[in-house]
Amino acid sequence: MFKDNLLKNKTIVVTGGGSGLGKSMARRFGELGANLVISGRRKEVLEEAAHEFSEKNIDVLTCPGDVRKIEDVETMSKQALDKFGTVDALLNNAAGNFISPTEMLSQNAFKAVIDIVLMGTWNCTSVLGKEMIKNKKGIIFGIANDHSIAWGIAKKLAEKGAEFGITYQNETLLKRVKPLADKVNSSLLIECDFSKTESIKSCFEEIKAKFQNIDFVIHAAAFSDKNELNGKYINTSKDNFIKTLNISCFSFTEISKYASEIMNDGGSLLTLSFYGSNKVMPNYNVMGVAKAALETSVKYLSVDLGSKNIRVNAISAGPMRTLAGAAIANARNVYNYTQANSALKRNVKLEEIGNAALYFVSDLSNAVTGEVHYVDCGFNILGMPKSNT
Repeated sequence: MFKDNLLKNKTIVVTGGGSGLGKSMARRFGELGANLVISGRRKEVLEEAAHEFSEKNIDVLTCPGDVRKIEDVETMSKQALDKFGTVDALLNNAAGNFISPTEMLSQNAFKAVIDIVLMGTWNCTSVLGKEMIKNKKGIIFGIANDHSIAWGIAKKLAEKGAEFGITYQNETLLKRVKPLADKVNSSLLIECDFSKTESIKSCFEEIKAKFQNIDFVIHAAAFSDKNELNGKYINTSKDNFIKTLNISCFSFTEISKYASEIMNDGGSLLTLSFYGSNKVMPNYNVMGVAKAALETSVKYLSVDLGSKNIRVNAISAGPMRTLAGAAIANARNVYNYTQANSALKRNVKLEEIGNAALYFVSDLSNAVTGEVHYVDCGFNILGMPKSNT
């Protein structure tokens, strides 16, 4: 069913890997060539599983410890990196349970289950996720200033150890972008006009010369004449329609084409969308059409590039006080409305979108592609806001 050595040179961490489902899955990963790291609270159980795996020539590291304790998880991470040099995937399998009706559980029993299943998962994902992003290389399109969503993403990726280039549209914007690039130690600044194929092609030639191969692309390019982001969509001019679709949608397709030619196995292409892609938002007009096309592009690109193990996804961010958002007439009204009516009764923060992007760029999202992921404090789930009465 699977190719021999499908997981060769991949290191996979399996919590609760000494018995049950964890052991079974770990064994299969090993049979497919993976290096294994199995953890659990019972040392003797781990050693027994490791002995069984070694008889099948599976390279395995046992890490006794409790996922509820962050220091144990950090020790496991260090041991895994010392032995194998990298961590490529994490299977959060550790769990706790009691054979008892829910209503009969004591408070301590309930806490034990929650601490293992939830806190344990968070501990492992937090510690190992940071290692999964280290040394990844990529390019970020669309940083305009320190309020840009793309800037929030850049800061988060840099914080976790990623290396990336940054593009700028023209010399005027370079004055804004250069200081930001310096703050995240970006080693590459490239001029790129999203509306021109030659410029995008030239951009990737520079990226290849610098990095040879890349692991991710962040696409945050969007444009429309602000005079037409007001009033009725029906008044959109043909010239602005074409320009908006070209820069805000087609540029992602074109960028994906060139990026896929130099992308490492398991690469990630990520773009940014907005709720106005599928519901009418005041004055969003042709940008809504462009974002709808962009989201559909994500689906088609994910299928086209899936055979290369390249993932394609979009983040649909809630309204934010950005330069691009300010171009939409009465943007403040939309911002205030979503803040009052979202499930969390607030708007999303820049760093929260950065966190979501970190997930998509890292190996934690290895099985996720073709998705539009909402980061909008739950506004998208609402049909009608609750009345105050």
